[in-house]
Amino acid sequence: MFRSFRNLKIVGVALILLCCFSQAARAQAPTAAFDANDTIVCVGNVISFTDMSIPGGVAITGWNWTFGDGGSSASQNPTYSYAIGGNYNVQLIVTDANGLKDTVTHIIYVLIAQAVNNVVRICSPQTSTTIFAIDPNITGVTGTWFTSSSGTIASPNNDTTVISNLISGTYLFFWVVSDGTCSDADQVTVIVDQPVVVSAGPDQNICSTPGTATMAASNPAPGTGLWTTTSAAIISNPVNRNTTITGLTSPGTYTFIWTVTNGACVDRDTMNIIVTNPVVSSAGPDQAVCASPGTATLAGSNPSPGTGLWTTTSSAIIANPSSASSAVSGLTSTGTYTFIWTVTNGACVNRDTMMITVSTAINANAGNNQQICTSTGSGLLSGNNPSPGTGVWTALNGGTITNPNNNVTTVSGLSTSGFYNFVWTITNGPCVSRDTVVFIVRDPVIANAGPNQQLCNVTTATLSGNSPAPGTALWTTTGGATIATPTSATTTVNGLVVGQNTFIYTTTYGACVSRDTIIITVDAFVIANAGPDIQICESQTSVTMAGNNPAPGTGVWTALNGGTITTPSSPITTITALTPGNHSFVWTITNGSCISRDTMRVTVNVQIPSNAGLDQQICQGSTASLSGNNPIPATGLWTTPSSAIIATPSSPNTVVSGLTNAGVYVFVWTVTNGACVLRDTVRITVDSAVVANAGPDQSLCAVTTSTLSGNNAAPGAGVWTSLGSALITNVNLANSGVTNLVVGNNSFVCTITNGNCISRDTITILVSTLIVSNAGGDQQICASLATATLWKFSCTRKRNMDNNFFCYHRESIESIYHREWIKRSRKL
Repeated sequence: MFRSFRNLKIVGVALILLCCFSQAARAQAPTAAFDANDTIVCVGNVISFTDMSIPGGVAITGWNWTFGDGGSSASQNPTYSYAIGGNYNVQLIVTDANGLKDTVTHIIYVLIAQAVNNVVRICSPQTSTTIFAIDPNITGVTGTWFTSSSGTIASPNNDTTVISNLISGTYLFFWVVSDGTCSDADQVTVIVDQPVVVSAGPDQNICSTPGTATMAASNPAPGTGLWTTTSAAIISNPVNRNTTITGLTSPGTYTFIWTVTNGACVDRDTMNIIVTNPVVSSAGPDQAVCASPGTATLAGSNPSPGTGLWTTTSSAIIANPSSASSAVSGLTSTGTYTFIWTVTNGACVNRDTMMITVSTAINANAGNNQQICTSTGSGLLSGNNPSPGTGVWTALNGGTITNPNNNVTTVSGLSTSGFYNFVWTITNGPCVSRDTVVFIVRDPVIANAGPNQQLCNVTTATLSGNSPAPGTALWTTTGGATIATPTSATTTVNGLVVGQNTFIYTTTYGACVSRDTIIITVDAFVIANAGPDIQICESQTSVTMAGNNPAPGTGVWTALNGGTITTPSSPITTITALTPGNHSFVWTITNGSCISRDTMRVTVNVQIPSNAGLDQQICQGSTASLSGNNPIPATGLWTTPSSAIIATPSSPNTVVSGLTNAGVYVFVWTVTNGACVLRDTVRITVDSAVVANAGPDQSLCAVTTSTLSGNNAAPGAGVWTSLGSALITNVNLANSGVTNLVVGNNSFVCTITNGNCISRDTITILVSTLIVSNAGGDQQICASLATATLWKFSCTRKRNMDNNFFCYHRESIESIYHREWIKRSRKL
């Protein structure tokens, strides 16, 4: 393809010449111009450049070509080829002998096909995607997509096109740009990846110390896997399905997502690690007791929210191993008895050991310090048994001891927050032992979980408890909902189910625990379905609705424009008092806070009469015309169970053909207006055509009577008529006799009538006169002559110009051996 800059060059030369004439007195700079044998080429094509520059005052001595890709030349008419497609500015600077210069630049287009995103990945079952290329946007250059795969290209000549029919595997699509002489192509690879079944493994329960876990996700092959979490936990190796998780040091639920990516296919599964805090185990202070009676009271720490268990390797007997303050007996031998208080909270296990030294001295043990709430206002002093000594409780700073001489006694009057000290003194002879217990009394923070909530078809809500300060707050639930921040007074909850979702708000300050409960009722959203629209005819004034069951909600019908609803709360109620036109009814389902509506329409159509016209009777082989009434605004349709052909079934006036067989043809004119259908029937009786046959013409001689021989007229009726003076004996008899025949033609017409079918045929009886035969006189001849002459008359039958028969005669002589009278009667 040849393209040049010659036209521009000619204009430039003309201007230069004009300029030269007007400025001949001054030295002129040269005018740079060049041409190329082609301006649109393929990579590697050789382009020939021709210098078209015009000298000014002196000759041009230098040419400096730059080709836009770093290449250059000093030749006057260089050649050049490009290794990479693109649009290149070719510049020529010419210099004359006076050092004057001029510059010209033109664009060379080197074809390049450029696909956008050479690799596109989609995930099955997706079967289509869009591929992109860069439109060359060069006049005369076209771009086309093609593929040898089973993929379907929606717009092959569009740089942006949808491709479909991508089932599985790798598909190659080629973008080819061409100017008709050469072309360039680029490729897009579309890969259809398959999803990988993903399992993040079972949920786990661990302890916050050491706060580590090992994951057990499914193998991601042939894809790759990645662990992620929104928590502060640390994933040691996120791409290892069996990675170690650390940093699980705070109690709560940690959510981890195992994401498997196979190309464009991304699948995820979630698992939870529930972390519980260890509960500090304190077995209480060591005790010194007297060997007699050899008992003590253990003072382990409160295991809540876990459970505690006392064990010992000695022979001592623990009365209630699960009680932090269990009694211990069997301390009858002097020595040291070891007791272990094991506290278990979920996966957390903590232990502490205490020792009871048994001696003859009786050591007082006032028990563990206690936390008491002002709402209780009392506590329980639990000193050790002073026996065989005596014990006495004394209050150092308030509080009333119910029974100061009992090692276990109640204390009242603790209704003001603060610290209360009580001393347990055991006196056993000279041995005096004292121990002090501190009751820490706190004011309760009354929990207020907020008002109950009723929501429609949601899984998320917000809890708003009161501030727990200076205590702490904790939200718990009896259901399966997830509390985003259980320790926050205000938090979102997820995973709400339809029905009641109960949440307990607990405020804790010291020993003061207050709880309040909130119930979030989630109502199910029942989608209202009023049923399909109904069309009825005006002759029907009621319908039965087909709304869906509103359970667990309730439903109600409302009429927007007429009609009486029998039972508004029934989805299948009857609607009465319907008049012609459109009636809309709304089915509203209410379930708590959820309301859904749907509307259906009952169209009552006006009944249009149907009139098929009058019955008809025609002869076999004829056509007929149907004449129904005009059905507007309804539509009409002619139908027939017969083989007749209705020219225009939808037209009230139409031609019917194909009535070839005798019988009754039934045609139904059906007028339809919506649900109103009326029909009327017209019958066309087709009579069979009986062809009349009057029999063969007769030629008779000198007679006045004859017999007709017409064909049987059944199932019609036949009648003979005489066209002359002859008389017919019985005009209705096919073989009737005829009389009064005259010489010449006697014509009779046989007419057969069957309904509308009439057929006629004519017979002619030709009666000729009798001509008397005369043989002449007798003759006597000699035997030797043996000949004689006889006269013979012959009659020849001819037809005249009026198509009637006549006779003429001729005579001839015959030789005979004997004479004989011959009389012949011939019927002409």
